[in-house]
Amino acid sequence: MAWYRCFVRGEDFPLQVEGGKSPLGFYTTRFAEAQSPGEAESLVLDMLKNDPSLYLPPGTPGMEKARVYFEEIVEVAGPGQSNAGFTFFDEDD
Repeated sequence: MAWYRCFVRGEDFPLQVEGGKSPLGFYTTRFAEAQSPGEAESLVLDMLKNDPSLYLPPGTPGMEKARVYFEEIVEVAGPGQSNAGFTFFDEDD
């Protein structure tokens, strides 16, 4: 199996960070050990779905608009130093 670095962009997440506006977008990088780029994408999507920073209760208004896009999936020599964290941005700016 190989390691993959996935650069992900999220859009239209009905989150509020430090009193900011909603919806928010985000960028994040995640690493996954997988047999193919497609499997890495699936594993990272599961990581994001289970990340407490993105958790919202079922039925939260606006959640149906939330999307993630894999902007880059690249095979790398090994996992990076971090598999956590987000850079959030106000989508209206």
